Amino acid sequence: MRLSSAHFALLLAGAWCVAATSKGANVQFDAGSSSDFTVAANWADDNPPVADGDVHFIENGLTADLTGTATVNGVVVGDISTGTLNINGGTLNVDVTAGFPQGFSIGGHLSNHTGFGVVNVTNGGTVNINLMGGSPDTGFVGERADGELHIGAGSTVNAPGIIWRIGQFGGFFGPPPPWDAVGVVTVEGTLNTRQLYVGVQGGHSEVTVSGNGSITLTGQLHSSIETFRIERLSTMRIVGSNASWQSDDIIANTQAGEVRNTFEFVTDSGGVSPFVAADAILFK
Repeated sequence: MRLSSAHFALLLAGAWCVAATSKGANVQFDAGSSSDFTVAANWADDNPPVADGDVHFIENGLTADLTGTATVNGVVVGDISTGTLNINGGTLNVDVTAGFPQGFSIGGHLSNHTGFGVVNVTNGGTVNINLMGGSPDTGFVGERADGELHIGAGSTVNAPGIIWRIGQFGGFFGPPPPWDAVGVVTVEGTLNTRQLYVGVQGGHSEVTVSGNGSITLTGQLHSSIETFRIERLSTMRIVGSNASWQSDDIIANTQAGEVRNTFEFVTDSGGVSPFVAADAILFK
């Protein structure tokens, strides 16, 4: 069949659209010239990190520092090996426009239980995770390896549409392996988000809010999803009278024989703040 020039133009346009929407690359931080997150020479593709569909990985024992502003589609810290991201007064925008592996993952994402990721948000640093497409289930701390997220005083993680999994045995791929991931979150600043699944699928989690810190969830604090192991431990801790933790619901069911979900209250001279549920508290 002969194609007219109009048909040929349409085919070219279609091919361009497919190329433009293809999956982005996984780009490694290599600290080629410094530890600066924003510098092109510090990435394996020698391009500055931008929201072009790529997912940016920090591991291989390296530390990336962000003191300015960067906008990307995905960040993974400590996937197959150790990695650290320090957001020291800077702003990281993560625009989630598609599915896996976009988002914000600390401690494994593609690899099983070999990495360790740490993210420190300090000195007024800010992380904005914006759901612009794909799945809301894109926040992870200790997903398929151990991970830690520390939000310092005056610093903020703002992720209003995001569902987080803190401490998860190994993602959604196959049955539980003979080990699990540990997720640790400490909040002395502000964490605003939709929902926390903690101690998920047999993993361990520890979430602490202290000082003048606040955790605000528009959805559930959920500590009872798909818990496969009796040794599972989920600790939720509030320290002092100035900290706050509120959500729509608090759900903390426990299967027979499991270690109980633990709510800890640590007092200061003014006492201790409560966990607040706007709608319901469900225990079993």
